[in-house]
Amino acid sequence: MLNYNPFLGYRSLKIIKKSFTRLIHWLSSTRLGSLLRSYRGKSLFYRRLQRRFNPYTHWLEVNTWNSRRQEVLQHALLEVHDPPKLSLVMPVFNPPVRFLQRALESLTEQVYPHWELCLANDGSTDPEIYRLLESWQAREPRLQVKHCRQNAGVSRATNAAAALARHNFLFFLDHDDELPPDALAEAALYLERQPQTDVLYSDEDKIDGEGRRFDPHFKPDWSPELLLSYMYLSHLFGVRRDL
Repeated sequence: MLNYNPFLGYRSLKIIKKSFTRLIHWLSSTRLGSLLRSYRGKSLFYRRLQRRFNPYTHWLEVNTWNSRRQEVLQHALLEVHDPPKLSLVMPVFNPPVRFLQRALESLTEQVYPHWELCLANDGSTDPEIYRLLESWQAREPRLQVKHCRQNAGVSRATNAAAALARHNFLFFLDHDDELPPDALAEAALYLERQPQTDVLYSDEDKIDGEGRRFDPHFKPDWSPELLLSYMYLSHLFGVRRDL
């Protein structure tokens, strides 16, 4: 059974987008809009206005992780009598060290503690990768690492990491993925409430080099037509082990 769990919302963004479009049309019809177009040029005015009123920026203002959200989520987790144990699968090959470091940090910042990370180092040639993984292994007991002798590609590395998994639900991560603190808790709550779930996926966005979030992808419910176009399930994507 396929299930979609919206870690991010869609309706609020759609409402903001519609309001923004109406604002643009209204300004275009006013004397102010006419003056701005004649002074700066229509395309420049529109670009500047769009940057200032980016609907995703406003969505983030009311949906960013905070202490109140953490309190509500932790209270919900207290009602889970049999917390699902999650295996996180991560292939690694020569990522920028700071991105891998941030990916690992984002896991230790999770509200939900019942997880393990199964990591396969696919023959990385950067010695800093080995030093970083050794440092993390020394202080994080939930981390399992397999060092492959040579680079075999992401598919084999993913399988090598999955072979380390001990739990029934596997989530797949890239070596530069960063999870918000509530990601695994939301997944665990959904699995506890919907135990028949076989596949689970979330919305996603991107983060630039300065930590700014952009390019949100609010995904639909199960859509075999969309899946024929591209692999929209990933980030964050989980499957039941026995599939």
